[in-house]
Amino acid sequence: MDKIHLIMWLQLLITSALQIRTTQSVNTNFAPNVCEIHQKDGDYIIGGIFKPYVSSDTCDGVISSESVSFIESMTYAIESINNQSDLLSGVDLGYEIRNSCENEDITLWTMMTMTTSVGRYEYTETCPDQNRTNSGKVIGIVGTGRSASSIIAAVAGRVVTVPIISYFATSDELSDSERFPFFFRTVPADRFQAQVIVDILQHFNWKYIALFYSLDSYGISGARQIVWLAELYDICIPINVPVSIPASERDIEDIAKRLSDHDNVKVIVSFAVSRGALAVLKAVQKLETSRNFTFIGSDALSPVFIAFRDFASVLMGGIFIRFRSELPDTFQEHYRKLPNNQQQTSQWYQEKLRQIRLAENCTSWPSCSVLKVHWNTQQVISAVYAIAYALNASLQENLRQTAGSSERPIDGWLLKKKLLEVSVPSAGNTSFRLDENGDVPGTYQINNWQIINESYELINVGKWDSLRDTHLHLEDNKIQWRTRDGQVPISLCIEKCQPGYIQDPLEKICCSGCQKCPEYAIVVNENNASVCQDCPVTDWPDDDFKACVPIQPSFLGYRNPVFILSIAGVFLGLIFTALAAAGLCYYSEHSLIKASSRELCAINLIGLGFFCIVVALNLLTPTNVTCVAIDVCISTSFCISFAPVLLKVNRIWRIFNLNPSKKVRLKSPKSQVIMASCIILIEVLVAILSIFVDPSIPDILIPPQRKPYLEIYCRFGYGIFITWPYNSAIIGACCYYAFKARKLPDNFNESKFIAVSVYSTLIVCLAAIPVYTTAIGVAQKIGALSVPLLVNTYLSLFCLYLPKIYAIHYQREDIQSTRGTGSASVEMSTSSQRVG
Repeated sequence: MDKIHLIMWLQLLITSALQIRTTQSVNTNFAPNVCEIHQKDGDYIIGGIFKPYVSSDTCDGVISSESVSFIESMTYAIESINNQSDLLSGVDLGYEIRNSCENEDITLWTMMTMTTSVGRYEYTETCPDQNRTNSGKVIGIVGTGRSASSIIAAVAGRVVTVPIISYFATSDELSDSERFPFFFRTVPADRFQAQVIVDILQHFNWKYIALFYSLDSYGISGARQIVWLAELYDICIPINVPVSIPASERDIEDIAKRLSDHDNVKVIVSFAVSRGALAVLKAVQKLETSRNFTFIGSDALSPVFIAFRDFASVLMGGIFIRFRSELPDTFQEHYRKLPNNQQQTSQWYQEKLRQIRLAENCTSWPSCSVLKVHWNTQQVISAVYAIAYALNASLQENLRQTAGSSERPIDGWLLKKKLLEVSVPSAGNTSFRLDENGDVPGTYQINNWQIINESYELINVGKWDSLRDTHLHLEDNKIQWRTRDGQVPISLCIEKCQPGYIQDPLEKICCSGCQKCPEYAIVVNENNASVCQDCPVTDWPDDDFKACVPIQPSFLGYRNPVFILSIAGVFLGLIFTALAAAGLCYYSEHSLIKASSRELCAINLIGLGFFCIVVALNLLTPTNVTCVAIDVCISTSFCISFAPVLLKVNRIWRIFNLNPSKKVRLKSPKSQVIMASCIILIEVLVAILSIFVDPSIPDILIPPQRKPYLEIYCRFGYGIFITWPYNSAIIGACCYYAFKARKLPDNFNESKFIAVSVYSTLIVCLAAIPVYTTAIGVAQKIGALSVPLLVNTYLSLFCLYLPKIYAIHYQREDIQSTRGTGSASVEMSTSSQRVG
């Protein structure tokens, strides 16, 4: 005996022992209703396990309308197969339908009584007044309608090798083909339903929900799948509560307290059997009426169920899921006519009709309520047909193996194999196949509980199909919400942040507030979380703080005081320069003008005019052209201005420091102009060279503190280190000769004025350099650059030209009178000889 068969026999022994105990429980609590049986003999028997009564505690009383339609659909399907010529030809199917009372013990007892000889003996002992006429073997069983009882049936089915096909058990636990190899079902597993629920949560961005599930296989398995998927989709479940069956008043109060403690929860997911869902609804009713919840109900919670009629208003606006099932037209027609032809109906159906007559006090069916076909009836019919097609394939297999023998034994393992191979027709000209786990694909209908014409209705608003690329399809415009404004409910514990803010976790689980980002940062998503990201120093966030946009750099405005003062200084400087030039031209033949070299003065005045032009250029918006022009003009203007000054002071010093007998060389105006031109030409060449080395270019001045403000300015290149040493040498030489010539006679001591001009210019330039390099604004840089240029212009004008013009114009008589004095005449004659 191999290991598998040994395990099976051990299970059989254990099951038999459990059956003895179960029989005692059956005899004590549920007899005689557990003995009720609806049967028909045949070559092969298909068993059925249903729950005919509404009450599961006593298994008697009111007959369940839905169970009656299930039972009648099973018998209808078997009779239809018997009347077909292309399916199980020559084979007559029978049925044996039993009452499980939705109880695990009775389910086990029922399974064993239908499938084993020991069970048949126990049935006779327990139900001595009941007749069991079936002689054929039960080859397959349709049932049960609950996951918990289906697990018991599946365990027993493995022991006796009889396939079990459920029409309503959806627990994922039953998809374990190794544990339940003989279990199949015509409804999709709860893992699909859990995915439907999570997809709906994702669709409406509900990230903060409550989950209630029943403490049974159905609820635990479904809730576990939802929690797992919720973690993948970043959905928080602060309320995750199992509901006892039946729930006590204390359980209901605990549910209400949990909901009141989490006031941001607006969506409740119920994955519980009817009695568990009822406890949740009762708890919701205990809360304030102003608190509205949106329910997402699994297939066990539907507002149309009788058990939930008192909670229609609470469930309004909810979304409810049920697997897709099309009602067969032929059976609906058959069921409509059934009250007038009750010969083949079950005793439960007949009892239901009697209860309707008593309740409505009616005598004829046209005046009585008509029983409706349950929406899931097709799954019962599909289960019968699956067994029939598998049986047909098994019989053909046997015929091939036995070479046409009339022996037709059916092995449970062969029937199981064929169930996984056959294609089963369904309603709507469709068919399905069972996968390796005995499951079918997941197709669901999504409904919304609405108020239409002052009455509640369940409206189809979408579907979900596991075989499609896009599983979920919802018609949002058809959904009616329970909110005051009719908009989609918001179920988040996240404060809605304004632009420029990010979510900041709070102490409360899964909740967050808002934290402001720095004004120079944008909000970006990284790893499904919003974070602050600094913009580059040259950018600034847009109005939505979602993107960095370049800051348009600005320049010195026309109203800026530095601009106004610089322009005023330029105009005055040009005017004074022009006046000085006019005065020199007017008094060009005067001895003071001749002695100071008219030609060199003209070159110097050109340089002073260049200073004013450079200041004006410095006020233009920086471009590549203007920056290069400013660079060249600054260095050239210094050279044009100070080269003639250097030659003048050098000439004066040479004249008064040579022996009277020696003649001064290179003192003529022509030679002086040639030397000045050579000095300036060298500077121009050096300036041009600096342009090619590293020219000045426009650059951005970034303030020390981040602001949405940048300034553009001309950044001096390294070429300036080529031109400035040359100019510095010229200015330094001017200072040297001005110092050497400081003791010359007053009438010829122009070097004193030159010294004052050069020293002042040098001091101002030395002070301007650190100011310019450390300036944090364009206005400061322009001011630091303009001041030394304008100061040099005004000092040169006031020190070199104003005294001459003043002396010529106002002190003409004094000068003539001094010529008559002896000492002065000697000096003038001596100097005239040296100069001449």
